[in-house]
Amino acid sequence: MIERINLVPQKPYAEKVKSALPLILGILVAAVLVTTFLEYRVLAYKLHKVDKQMSTFQKDKLLADQLQIQVNSLKTTLSRLGKEESELHKNVAALDITSTNKKYFSRALSTIASTLPDSVKCKKITFENKTGQITGVAVQYGDLPDLVTRLKNNPLFKTAALKNVDKSTGSNKDQLLFTINLELQ
Repeated sequence: MIERINLVPQKPYAEKVKSALPLILGILVAAVLVTTFLEYRVLAYKLHKVDKQMSTFQKDKLLADQLQIQVNSLKTTLSRLGKEESELHKNVAALDITSTNKKYFSRALSTIASTLPDSVKCKKITFENKTGQITGVAVQYGDLPDLVTRLKNNPLFKTAALKNVDKSTGSNKDQLLFTINLELQ
């Protein structure tokens, strides 16, 4: 049999490995460096993203703290306004009572004014709760019982009574000083 002889010199396997080893190691080192670089970039991106989120959370926390301060301020203002409102309601209620009493006494005063005879002059009309008193001067005694009767007959007054009648001690001795007590319905 014929053997074939290779006339082209070939490197032994060990030398082939020695010559390819730096290339393989270079490729491996490059792959490790590229992988490390890419890992670094991914971690840097994630770290940047986490920093952004932390910054957003800090801004949100600051905003929440400011809102909490505003809420507390508004609560204080609201409670103060509630107190002021209740005070105003009390004042309005007091004014309503006062205006009701004024109307009540105004009706009584207008009734007294309309029932007064021409010869009678009132010096003072006072009311305290539902009782009142008229003091004045009359020229004729006959007008006083007539005035008391008119007041008694008016539905606004519960009672009317002539309490006191005296002769005037002043310059006009013909006049009579009188006092009438009233009680309102």
